[in-house]
Amino acid sequence: MGAIPFKFSMIFLFLIGSTLCAQQKNTAPVGDAQFLLQAFNGRMIATDNAKLAIKKGTTPQMRQFGKRMVKDQNEMYKAIKPLGASRNAVFPKSVNYIDPKVGNKLSKLSGPDFNRAYINRTVADLEKDIALFKQASTSKSKETASLAKEFLPMLEAQLTDVQQLY
Repeated sequence: MGAIPFKFSMIFLFLIGSTLCAQQKNTAPVGDAQFLLQAFNGRMIATDNAKLAIKKGTTPQMRQFGKRMVKDQNEMYKAIKPLGASRNAVFPKSVNYIDPKVGNKLSKLSGPDFNRAYINRTVADLEKDIALFKQASTSKSKETASLAKEFLPMLEAQLTDVQQLY
């Protein structure tokens, strides 16, 4: 009889913990400075990966998409930097991979393995970026909300286009 309450309490604790983690993920708003830093770092990662796509992509479509991504990221840098400067944000000088274990594994791949990994990585990154920019589009700061709204369609178009590379 002692095992049943123990199992029940373990299941209960698991459900409570899962719910709290989900609530923390969904309710924690990204502040303007945090958004700008994440957006800037995301552009650096996207640029690095796109340069690899230009160099290592095995199809003309992949290389062309890489060129477009570099161009788009540069356009976004030009908008993010001054807004960050006006808020005294200090941007990193090099890419800060969120998961250091992942780093940039793309640089070690080639051929179809590279293409597949680049597409999968870009889709995942763009999905995160789109969620970040959607959240920032409701910021109380008009400048931040405006920047997020301006570039959200670009990110969504990039996602559509990279998915067509499959």
